[in-house]
Amino acid sequence: MRAGFAWLIARRELAALARAPSSWIALALASPAAGVAFLSSQRSLRARPAWMVLEDLFALSAALAALAGLLLGARALVDERLSGSWVALAAAPVSDIETIAGKWFAATAAATATAMACSAPWLALVAADAGSTSASAAHSMGALVGIALGAGTSAAIGLAAGALVRAPAAVLASAGCVSLALLLAGRVSRSVAAPAEHAVGWLSAELHALAFAQGEPGVSDVAYFFGLSYMALTASVVGLRRSRWG
Repeated sequence: MRAGFAWLIARRELAALARAPSSWIALALASPAAGVAFLSSQRSLRARPAWMVLEDLFALSAALAALAGLLLGARALVDERLSGSWVALAAAPVSDIETIAGKWFAATAAATATAMACSAPWLALVAADAGSTSASAAHSMGALVGIALGAGTSAAIGLAAGALVRAPAAVLASAGCVSLALLLAGRVSRSVAAPAEHAVGWLSAELHALAFAQGEPGVSDVAYFFGLSYMALTASVVGLRRSRWG
């Protein structure tokens, strides 16, 4: 894979997102929505320690990043087909891997930036009350890594749906179903007998995301996001190659 060509695709994608009015409208709506979601929990700093409130905020940021990544990844190939630019992209001297890598990077970066922009005022408010310590800094860095990993995994799932399915509604439906299944896997595992309980529980996206939000990620949590992203991106390349030559 030629990194320069993948970067060109990513720049093209980010420029398109920056020019689209819908991107700024979504950001304008999501920012106050994040604040309302935080305030509606009625969990003030006076009622709980600041580090517990930070965990809630990091979990909220991770959810926003995952949702944005899923939508941005799903629309990446759909927009190419609807706008008619798919023909030009297919004829360009860019490999399928470079196309997927560029679009995935753009979706991940935009989703992570969106989530952080929406949550930044509330994070700054709580962080100022919590004070700056090495423990809180390490917690924040671990949570930020988890937010980016969650956004990347969701973007990869959205891309896979866009590459394997043609109809826009079907793309959103399939990506949403996969994400919902991963989200609910932890709760489903409670009704499954051992040893399948542990296997199904490990598939829970909520479980691994919370480990990062709480500042206690393990190797298993990192492997979960990397492994799922790799499988989804591989499926994206296969689907794109099939649509190019099929």
